[in-house]
Amino acid sequence: MLRAIGVALFIAVVGSAVGWLFYWNGQETTLHLADGHDLVFPMALHILGAIALGASVVLAGLSVRSLRQAFRRAGDKRRQRRHLAADQLRDEGTQRLWSGDVRGANKVLSQAVRRRPDDLQANLALARSHEEREEWPAALEILESIRASHQGSEIRLLSRIGRLSLRTGNSGAAIAAFQEAVQEQPDSPRLLAEFADALAREAKYTEAATAAGQCLAKEREPTRQAVVRALWLSLRYRAALDEPETAAALLSLRKLTKDAPEFLPPVLELARLLKEAGDRRGADRLYRAALKREVRGVVLERLIVLHTSNGEPEKALPALRAATRGNRLAAPRLALARGLLAAEDYDAMGSELEELSLTATIDTETHLSPERDLLAGELASARELDREAATLFRRAAEGTHRPFSYECRVCERPADGWADSCPCGVWGELEWRVGRSELAEQPK
Repeated sequence: MLRAIGVALFIAVVGSAVGWLFYWNGQETTLHLADGHDLVFPMALHILGAIALGASVVLAGLSVRSLRQAFRRAGDKRRQRRHLAADQLRDEGTQRLWSGDVRGANKVLSQAVRRRPDDLQANLALARSHEEREEWPAALEILESIRASHQGSEIRLLSRIGRLSLRTGNSGAAIAAFQEAVQEQPDSPRLLAEFADALAREAKYTEAATAAGQCLAKEREPTRQAVVRALWLSLRYRAALDEPETAAALLSLRKLTKDAPEFLPPVLELARLLKEAGDRRGADRLYRAALKREVRGVVLERLIVLHTSNGEPEKALPALRAATRGNRLAAPRLALARGLLAAEDYDAMGSELEELSLTATIDTETHLSPERDLLAGELASARELDREAATLFRRAAEGTHRPFSYECRVCERPADGWADSCPCGVWGELEWRVGRSELAEQPK
């Protein structure tokens, strides 16, 4: 309505101006075009022509502008409709993905990405659908593509690229992705842990330990703190093992055992290096201190070997007897019997075995028979009772488990001997199968 009134007023003003010009400028004037070609018009017509030309130029510009705005509005509406359709496809695909229809989700999300290639959420969901189908290269290609088309660093994208790169075995690419993510968000414990893992895959244990230490400093959740601390200790230990110089390795191991004396692998490795260097007393101190903290089968075993290999098995006996005090654990009693055998104190060993044979364990599923039979067979062999020894050895071999065999205290995976780590991923948790068995009180 207002626009119509404005147009009417404009026409009235223009009409009045034209009438005014013709009233005052009615005389004729000549316009020379060329020799012999003249046009004679009223002066007012010349003025009106100039005004009309200017007005037509202005109107043409306004018309072009209006057309452009109209096309832009139409284009915006089409884009909005496409984006809305793409968003609906993305939402449908995401819903299918979470409901377990991975194939259907992949198909719908592919359509959503084709309609809107720059949609980060749709690309991430499509990559997830490929991950669910274990199509790692396809998922990684999508993430790399969306990363190339975006300006700056997207943390979630970098983290996903890093994890997928690890799955495809490209730890170098994973390191680069996690490093960029950590630079963008240095206070994220999760990113720091992933960065440490990627560095460890490339055997860069020193750098990995540094990242794990930063992660530990940032982590606030108690359960996660314990997990990260275990990772940090294992990486420091592997970095120490990776030291080319023995002196540097000893220094790293000493510092690690001081910071975490309960972490057994560096204690055992440090004791081994000290033994090789001729410092048996230092190795003995490490074993004794470890047994005071916790009685572990591998420490008992290596303490006996330390002194037996030097021809002085009797030096292990005080520590073995001390390990039996204040508890009813079967492991130190068995180790003491083995130490007495090495020291050729057969009568004392026989007494220990006789007492063990009369005492059951609290855990009825764990039997000491293989260990007792093996030690009894070794005692019989030392006393040259060959037939009895053969019978006992046969019984030990046919027992419920291999004598003095190990198992993981976390996953209970069996192992023939000590190892720093278990395939389940934990470090320092292998123990004698009978290591946690307690002896029942003897009836009076």
